[in-house]
Amino acid sequence: MPAARARNTHAHTHTRALPRAEPQGRISRYLANKCSIASRIDCFMDVATSTFGEKMKEQVEERLRFYEEGVAPRKNISVMQVRGRGRSRALVAAV
Repeated sequence: MPAARARNTHAHTHTRALPRAEPQGRISRYLANKCSIASRIDCFMDVATSTFGEKMKEQVEERLRFYEEGVAPRKNISVMQVRGRGRSRALVAAV
């Protein structure tokens, strides 16, 4: 019969001590998502406008301020509803 191996009883305690994702990685993913949304809006809009891009830029800047100063950024739906009057209402629901 083979010798019994010692069990690792500390596995669960070590996984909880791992740090969360760094803000640089988070902001990179956030920026990539905003770029993806902007390219879709640009592709499917009938009339070219920079309003959505400006609002998304504000959101990225607010997120950076959140990581630096702790000021909570606005939610995506509240930012896009500012532009959501008229033609782009369906787009706001999709985003």
